[in-house]
Amino acid sequence: MSKPINYIGLQTYLKHCIGVLPDRYKSQESNRLTLVYFTVSAFDLLDKLELLQSQRDDIIDMVYSLQVLPDESGSNLARCGFRGSSLIGNPWNPQCVRVTTPISISLSQSNRHTDRIVRYLSFSIVNRMARSPWIPPGQQPTQVLQHDYAHIANTYVALCILKIFGDDYSRVNRDAITAGLRALQNADGRFERNRSRYPGGSS
Repeated sequence: MSKPINYIGLQTYLKHCIGVLPDRYKSQESNRLTLVYFTVSAFDLLDKLELLQSQRDDIIDMVYSLQVLPDESGSNLARCGFRGSSLIGNPWNPQCVRVTTPISISLSQSNRHTDRIVRYLSFSIVNRMARSPWIPPGQQPTQVLQHDYAHIANTYVALCILKIFGDDYSRVNRDAITAGLRALQNADGRFERNRSRYPGGSS
């Protein structure tokens, strides 16, 4: 007789991954968004998405905070889409909007937003976001970080996560993502993974 699948054990493991990633995945920081996708989609496939209901808004905000947005001149449109993590040091900006001057507020300085930051810190799979400079809702620095590029796979999984949670895509910059994808396509039809100086085509 074959061994039955332990669905309860699987759900417990997945829930654990949302809270604290297993040690073997600690080297996958740059792929954090993909790990979130596999975890969220697994709950969806198990028809147990309600187990993430209390974390839904936080995870959606985390996804939006990873969107590479165009600057005021549109000079970085070829880079736009979604990055895999906040590893490069981007400010926490889930509202996806822009102001004219950069603002950096440390955890100790941010009294108005402390309670929300603490909630983010409870998710190890997303908690490094809260260590980035805090950008109050409605504000975003306009400068483009030199090595800040979207990745085609992360753009895909970001949109999938939002779709799974029933998000309305209201914060997705469709024009920028379209421009970014267009820039990734080669003359022979292949798509590059990103616009970094380490090109690698894939179909």
